[in-house]
Amino acid sequence: VLQPPGSPKLLKFSKIREILQIFLISPKFLRFSNLNVLQNPLGGFPQSRPPRPPRPPTVDVFHSCSAPDLVELLCLVTTFSPPPVSVDWLRDGSKMAAGHAHTEPAAPDVVSGTFRTVSRLNVSVEEWRDEVFSCRATHGATGAEVEATVGRCSTSASISIFTIPPSPSDLYITQTPKIRCLVTNLPSNDGLSVTWSRDGADFGKLAQPLPLQLSQNFNGTLTAVSELPVSVGDWESGAAFVCRVGHAELPAPAERRVERRPGKRFPPSVFLLPPPLEELSSSRPTLSLTCLARGFFPDSIDVQWQKNQETLGNSGGIPGNSGNSGLETWPPRREKGGEGRYFLYSRLEVEREEWEKGATFVCTVVHEGLPMRFLQRSVHRNPGNYLVVKLW
Repeated sequence: VLQPPGSPKLLKFSKIREILQIFLISPKFLRFSNLNVLQNPLGGFPQSRPPRPPRPPTVDVFHSCSAPDLVELLCLVTTFSPPPVSVDWLRDGSKMAAGHAHTEPAAPDVVSGTFRTVSRLNVSVEEWRDEVFSCRATHGATGAEVEATVGRCSTSASISIFTIPPSPSDLYITQTPKIRCLVTNLPSNDGLSVTWSRDGADFGKLAQPLPLQLSQNFNGTLTAVSELPVSVGDWESGAAFVCRVGHAELPAPAERRVERRPGKRFPPSVFLLPPPLEELSSSRPTLSLTCLARGFFPDSIDVQWQKNQETLGNSGGIPGNSGNSGLETWPPRREKGGEGRYFLYSRLEVEREEWEKGATFVCTVVHEGLPMRFLQRSVHRNPGNYLVVKLW
C-alpha cells in the first residue's frame, strides 16, 4: 500500500479485524448496544443482527386443594423478553403488601431468548373462602400488565353423587332408618335440586325428606346431603329408591339408586380380646381392648362400645369425661378364601386405672344376619387378677 510522506501509519487489515472483534464482542458493548454478534464462517468482520423485539409475559395461576388449613397459590410468568418483570399479588383487586409472597429470579425459558419466573403465596382457608386472589405481571420493556385470577378447586364436571344405605344401628336399634344422597364438589348451589322416588311406587307414598343440608368445604366447594326416612319393612323387602340431582352446571339431571344388597346373609362371629400380657406388664397408662367380628355378609355392620352401661362416643370418651381413651374401628375387609365374607377390628383404648378397678366394657355388634340383629361381648378384671368374659 502506497502511503504519502508524513501521513499516519496504516494498520494491517488483520489487525483492524482483531480490534473490531474484541470491541464487538465486549460484554459492555453488548449491554448497551443490545446487538447479537455472529462469527462469519468465511472469516473477516463479525456480523450483527437486529435485537429481538420485546415480548410481553404470559400469566397462569395454579393452586393446591389438599391441605386442611392452608392453600398454596402459584403464579407462573413465562415467555417474556427481556427481563426484568415485576410480580404482584392482589386480594379482591387490591395489591398485597410486599413480603407475603416469594418470587424467584427470572431464568431462561424453554422458548429461545425468553425468560420465566414463579411466585408463590400461601393463604389461609378462611381467606380462600371469602376473597378473590389474582396475580399481575408488569413488564417494563413492553409496558404490558397481564393479570390472571385463580379459580376454585373444582369444575362442574367433577360434581359427584353417592347414595348411602341406612346404618344397621338405625335399622335395628333406634329403628329410625334413613337413606342419604350425598352430592360433593358443587361449585355453587345455583339450580340445585335433590328429589327422591321409589321404583314401582308413587312419590306421594314416600316420607317427607328432611331439609337439605349444605356445608362449605375449605376449597370453596359445597357438599349437599339429603336424608329420606324409610321403614324397616320397606328396606328389608328390597324396595329400590332413586335420588335425582339437578344443578345449573350439569348437562342433565343425574340419578343414583340405592337398595338392600342381595345375597345370603351370614352373621358375624364376635370375639372380645382383653389387653395383651405385654401391654399389662408395661408401664403404659392406657390399655387396649379389641373387638373382632369375622365371617359376615354383607359388609354393612356397626360396632358400639359401652363402659359400665354408658355408651362411648366416637372419641371413646363419655360426654363430659376428659379422659384420654380412644376408639378406632377399621372398615370391613374381605376374608381370604371366605366366600366373599368380611371381617373387621375395633380397638378401644382405656385407662389402666379404670381397668384395674374392675370397670366393665361391652362390645356390641349390629348386623342383619344375627338372629336378634345385635350381639354383645363384655369383659372386666376382677380383684385377684381374674379375667371375666361374658357372652350373650
